[in-house]
Amino acid sequence: MTTKQRTRTNNNGQGDTDRYGINSYATWALNTGEYADLVLSADYFRQDISTKANEIKQTGKYNTFGLGASIEIGKQFSFENRDLSWGPWYRHTWIEPQLQLSYYWLSGKKYKLSNKGLKVNIKDDDSLIGRAGLVIGTKWNYGENYGSIDKRFVQAYIKGGVKHDFLGNYKVSLNDQIFSKNIGKTTGYYGVGLDWQAAGSTRFYMQLEREHGSHYTKEYEVSVGMKYQF
Repeated sequence: MTTKQRTRTNNNGQGDTDRYGINSYATWALNTGEYADLVLSADYFRQDISTKANEIKQTGKYNTFGLGASIEIGKQFSFENRDLSWGPWYRHTWIEPQLQLSYYWLSGKKYKLSNKGLKVNIKDDDSLIGRAGLVIGTKWNYGENYGSIDKRFVQAYIKGGVKHDFLGNYKVSLNDQIFSKNIGKTTGYYGVGLDWQAAGSTRFYMQLEREHGSHYTKEYEVSVGMKYQF
């Protein structure tokens, strides 16, 4: 995944981040709609930045890594008055409230900008994010009736909610000058998505999401991928 950053007040600061990671999932679910998801992640980041100091362009780059864990619980309520006890893959429209708690640790890094005179020291960063959200969607299955149990499906959904970072302590030093700020804020997010269960164990997905809050905006993020269940 590639992310582009820029300062909001001017165009003097901008950057590109390439992220490569691996996630492991564990899921518990009931046919009545309750579920819990546990995710463990490990990521490698490659950052390129450019800025201006006294109207002189400065560039720099560094690599770092991060580790994370999250747990999400929720319940899916179906709008259809049908018996879903034989499987959640049958066609229906649903609404799903969610709660999630995520922790992430990002390793700090020391590097120099292109003029070699400006030394940057980014401290380790910890975040603990709570999320409350709601998803509304509809699902179409491949089976023609109850007697045709075909686990393949296609579903579309919209989502929205709020997040809050309970830590968000950010600390960086430029030469001997230290900048420290608690950036833990409450933000709102919204988006749309599409899932395709192409086979019993193979699933493709696409998602578009945007997040906005005080002093923070994540422009539209597009995620496309495949999940294979063992």
